[in-house]
Amino acid sequence: LVPGADYNFVWPNICDSLLRVEPDFTVAPALAESAEFVDPVTFVIDLRADVAFSDGTPVTPADVVYSLERSWKDVTSAYYGAFVLVSAIEVTGDRQVTISFVAPDSIFREALTGGAGAILSKSFSEQQGETLGTSGGDILCAGPFTLDSWTPGSDITLAANESYWDGAPLVSKLVFKFIPDGTTLTNALLAGEVDGAFNVPPASRSAFESST
Repeated sequence: LVPGADYNFVWPNICDSLLRVEPDFTVAPALAESAEFVDPVTFVIDLRADVAFSDGTPVTPADVVYSLERSWKDVTSAYYGAFVLVSAIEVTGDRQVTISFVAPDSIFREALTGGAGAILSKSFSEQQGETLGTSGGDILCAGPFTLDSWTPGSDITLAANESYWDGAPLVSKLVFKFIPDGTTLTNALLAGEVDGAFNVPPASRSAFESST
């Protein structure tokens, strides 16, 4: 999805990254079976053999190169900063991608746990063109959910990817509602219309404390 303060809570449910952060804050494999520096300026990514996009097509090194280059070659990308020391991104095997650097980068590996390491389907993304990741288009990734519907300014609904490579999600649907008005948000929480929220007005504390 197009990066933004609200949508950054949505896209990680759709697009898995090469690596991920575990509950104890360690970095662990995700779409990548391994992703490590083999020397100070050479980073090698080996993909898992069993990962697939939500439509069943396999995640390939070409998809990885395409996805990483979207940030590396676009100075307006929200993740461009993670790639400033990169000099080349190349397919080097059936399930392998190698990234070369002009100098050692101590934080690159950690960056791949977030948006910098999110992998999209190359062929699908190219077909979508400018509508990719917008309310007028779609997006194809290898995460636990898929984009079901998007009403701008209102809500985004995600559907479970039952064939998710890391096991089917425990819920069938996620709905992200955008409620800019603090009073409306407070009332929605009190009525059980939403299960959780960010940026709840501090003035609503007394209303929650007196609710039953």
